[in-house]
Amino acid sequence: MKDPLEKELVALEKQLAALSDEMLALSRDIVSGNYSKHPIFVAHEGQVELGELILDRTEYQVPYSVNVSSAEEFEELGLIEEGKMPEFEKAFGDPLKMMCVFWVHGEMARYISYPFAKRDTDPN
Repeated sequence: MKDPLEKELVALEKQLAALSDEMLALSRDIVSGNYSKHPIFVAHEGQVELGELILDRTEYQVPYSVNVSSAEEFEELGLIEEGKMPEFEKAFGDPLKMMCVFWVHGEMARYISYPFAKRDTDPN
């Protein structure tokens, strides 16, 4: 039997792919501005008290609203265990190549690492 969340995950992945350029630009700004070493995007259908809203799903007619937060905020809130930041950073990877998404769907939440879209103009 298929994962019951597979359809929702596919919808999220399509939305992330469509927004990849904008999310990469925001990640670059956050990292280069020294706001955070590790931005985290929060994809959700309702209201969450994490980060700043950057995309309202009702306004843009997409499945998920997206907030932007940071690993530091997640650690402060206990969503990353104290002392586990090195492991999180290793799993998270390069924030300019991979987006870290905290997906909130109903009562479930999970971290997803998703690649930013590679463009012909990218140096690597």
